[in-house]
Amino acid sequence: MRFFILTYNGLIWGLLAAVMVTRNLWLDMRISVGLIIPAVILITIIVGFIAKNKLRTASGFTLANLISCFILTYLVLGTIRLAVVPASIIRETINMTSLRFSVVNWFLIIVLTLGLMIIWAGERKSKYKY
Repeated sequence: MRFFILTYNGLIWGLLAAVMVTRNLWLDMRISVGLIIPAVILITIIVGFIAKNKLRTASGFTLANLISCFILTYLVLGTIRLAVVPASIIRETINMTSLRFSVVNWFLIIVLTLGLMIIWAGERKSKYKY
């Protein structure tokens, strides 16, 4: 479960970092912004396993992480660009530019919601384990 929590939080941080990079036109034109997401996930997993017990990742932290990163993304992009930029980053990363932005956005919403529900269910299950 620890691996899944680290991967989920890394995904959220990676999306935030990719969105922040798109604000810099010079950097955005020179690198594939979508590759930042797996790089941040990998760094999060490595740091999480090096830190072991020093790093507590609970569902409360994950929820606060999701909400704060969403608020930061909203403040950076605004309402209109929020519906386009994250979807375009993911769409271009997986090299499927024929997908509509709404399909990618719904996929992203479903993945983030299911991931949070799995973390909550796993934490509840581990609390009641004898």
